[in-house]
Amino acid sequence: MQLPELVDYEATWTEIACNEAKTRGGGGAEVTPSPQQERGGLRRFLDALPRQLRRQRVLIALRRLGLIDAVQLLEFNGNGRAWVDLRDAECRASYLSRDFWPEFHPIVAAFLRGGGDLFDVGAHFGLVTFGVVPMASASGVRFHLFWCRGSPAWR
Repeated sequence: MQLPELVDYEATWTEIACNEAKTRGGGGAEVTPSPQQERGGLRRFLDALPRQLRRQRVLIALRRLGLIDAVQLLEFNGNGRAWVDLRDAECRASYLSRDFWPEFHPIVAAFLRGGGDLFDVGAHFGLVTFGVVPMASASGVRFHLFWCRGSPAWR
């Protein structure tokens, strides 16, 4: 079995903002993905590994060796997409499983069919919101994400 070449995503926040503006009809600057982004090397590498080796320790080791970037594109629950930081344990778990509360997003989207506001308090990386966005296609839906900076007072 030959493993694919290991590469990471190299998107910058400028690329993300331009692509977001373009998809919203804002006509943002055209940004084409790099060849490394198109190949999705980390995802292909993990898929080629036997299931027993797909562990958070592998992601930690690859990042510490400088073989991958900490920030990766996570495609989860079939249609959700978000950029996550693999230094965070919950993000690593979601990256490996491609899952984040799969039963929750359709329930929330059903409440937003006619429009409305979603307040994601404690958003961390926004996986709740980014899982609902593709399902909440109604116009007039607004998303509000909140996360405290630094350590919360109760810790």
